[in-house]
Amino acid sequence: MPYTGLKQTKMIYFTSDLHAFHKNIIEYDKWKFNSLEEYRDFIIYTWNKTISSDDEVYLLGDTCVGGRTGDIKNFLWSLNGKIYLVKGNHEKEIIKVNHLKSRFEWIKDYHVTDSEKQRLVLMHYPIEEWINKSHGSIHLHGHSHGNSRQVKNRIDVGFSACNGVIYNIDEIISMKNRI
Repeated sequence: MPYTGLKQTKMIYFTSDLHAFHKNIIEYDKWKFNSLEEYRDFIIYTWNKTISSDDEVYLLGDTCVGGRTGDIKNFLWSLNGKIYLVKGNHEKEIIKVNHLKSRFEWIKDYHVTDSEKQRLVLMHYPIEEWINKSHGSIHLHGHSHGNSRQVKNRIDVGFSACNGVIYNIDEIISMKNRI
């Protein structure tokens, strides 16, 4: 069959709490990696296997935690996609350096978005109440590393909470319907 020139539609993804340079993250999240470098390689591999250069990613904070500016820059620019950063409590390395901030489409404290499929309330921290909660909106968060109590329509998209899986919007909506 001849090539038709059809392009796959871009997808929207969500993740949080990469902690790419956090020296204690392997032990804290009980990963089975031998080094922080091996863990970062896993993040990059998983991210780029899942996300194309045309896809959009909402990264809900705690991107790096430590690291030298040059190393952070190399890490950030090795990740595919258009990245939107919702700040976490460990963003100081990124926020204080302009060329690191430039990797992101925008940086915000929280974000509410209406995709064609679903209203989403994005914040690093899990919250109890959010806009249109009683009308089916979904609150996506990180921060708790899978340790927050389950609340209807609230989903922890943290990298370790999701066992290294970066979920797309269709998968998030499917999860909502099972909560």
